Amino acid sequence: MLKGGIESITPEDHSNDDVEIIDGPVEKKAKGKHGQVIAVKRGIEHFANRAFTKEETEKANVKMLRYFVHSNVPFSSSENYFFLKWINFVKPSYSPATQYVLMERLLPVEEAWAFTEDMKQLEGRKNLTYLIDGWEDILHRSVYGCMLAEVGKYPVVLGFEELTGIHATADNIIVVADKALKKKKVDPMNILAACTDNPTTMQAFH
Repeated sequence: MLKGGIESITPEDHSNDDVEIIDGPVEKKAKGKHGQVIAVKRGIEHFANRAFTKEETEKANVKMLRYFVHSNVPFSSSENYFFLKWINFVKPSYSPATQYVLMERLLPVEEAWAFTEDMKQLEGRKNLTYLIDGWEDILHRSVYGCMLAEVGKYPVVLGFEELTGIHATADNIIVVADKALKKKKVDPMNILAACTDNPTTMQAFH
């Protein structure tokens, strides 16, 4: 029966998929009961659960890694029973990376990528403010973070050092600063000012 250009195909033809009668050629053609050329219309589920390519799986794993890192979610969550149940419900054909793959393969690559991006951001910048701050983390460790800021630009993290058991003297803080600047190849002559106890530093690591 034809209705609005749509023909219902019998089970032996196309398993009751709805089809639309067309005049021109299509990528996938079939014949209706009346001999017309038709294009099979399938439900969204045929596309929603299309299997990922290897490249798409890799991109999905990297995005998951970034979510875990920036939300302080433990990597072991990728193997959590309920997390996997949710993934299977949303995308049955996708198998997320294991904790081992996240830590041993993807994290080092992501760290190298972030380092390269930081170097690009710092290139040619000469009106920098050096920010450093120390605090006690949840494990009661004495930690210091440092970064560079500039008006109208996002701050760039330089480094993060643990000073547990070491007095936070001016000399030791200078050692931390010097190490961080050398790591990102920053010329101290491009720094106009230094600021301590700035909340921006702590927020960058939380």
